[in-house]
Amino acid sequence: MQSRSADSGEEPYTVEPSSVPEPAPAEESGSQAPRGSRPEPPVFRLERPALLDLESALQQEWLVTNGLGGYAAGTALGVDTRCCHGLLIAADGPPLAHKLLLARVHETVEAGEDSYALHTCEYHDGTIHPSGYIFLQEFSLEGGLPVWRYRCRDVEIEKRLWMERGRGALFISYRLLHAEENVWLRLEPFAAHRDPLGHTRGDHSWRFGVEVDSDVCRVEAFPGATPLWLRLTGGRFIETGLWYWRFLRRHESGPGRLEDLYTPVAGGVALAEGQSATLVASTHREELEIDPAASYERERARRASSGDTGRFRWPLALDGEPLAGPIY
Repeated sequence: MQSRSADSGEEPYTVEPSSVPEPAPAEESGSQAPRGSRPEPPVFRLERPALLDLESALQQEWLVTNGLGGYAAGTALGVDTRCCHGLLIAADGPPLAHKLLLARVHETVEAGEDSYALHTCEYHDGTIHPSGYIFLQEFSLEGGLPVWRYRCRDVEIEKRLWMERGRGALFISYRLLHAEENVWLRLEPFAAHRDPLGHTRGDHSWRFGVEVDSDVCRVEAFPGATPLWLRLTGGRFIETGLWYWRFLRRHESGPGRLEDLYTPVAGGVALAEGQSATLVASTHREELEIDPAASYERERARRASSGDTGRFRWPLALDGEPLAGPIY
């Protein structure tokens, strides 16, 4: 095992070549994907002391791609520091045409009378609110796929994000590892419709089109826009329609340094210890029916067998020009 510390001027993460534990099976969709012996991908790990160093942790960036030109990218703390950070950037239309459709998701855990915001935001004047990173115990890349583990008093929850090779969907799973009682997980997805090098300016008169059907919703930024389809397994959506103003992109300059974002719906799901729920996002309605557990196992096995371990820090900048071409 190699260990590097921030004090040494090297990367403040741990590399574990071949000792990845099997994730516990998710109680979701009534199915469990088969497991067999296979090589394990390496794990890159940031633990709590490094994560509490805000300035250093915001330099740690990840990228997940789907082989079709689409991708998701961000930082270990979930703070978007660049215009091209986002959760679903779809390859839309001709080569080089990308659309950022799902910018971020705000997550809140309600346990009894307590409520814990897991997300972290930075606003125009440098204000950090909420500071969900204080609950973050560990961030890791398991075979290049990001995993976050949070602890809020006696509540422990794990979040995993992935894309499957050859499919356009994004998956974010939430598994309740430990709790004394059932919890309620509230999710607020933030939608957009822009070039990944652009930015959005909100307006009170601009309301996205929303169609909600229980655990599925369709979001359209304007008539004729590429639709964003969302599904929350085991949960339900309600329409909200709120603008959040002046998020800061600290690594940008000029107009792209600030952005407004719109949350068209809020989703909620009850979780008992050991249970999980998955948010699925896609531009195609039929991809919402993909079984998340089976999808994760397929992608995990592919990465383990192919040696595709993903990328850490910011890998897209070539001669200072990020996203110069399709991302595969």
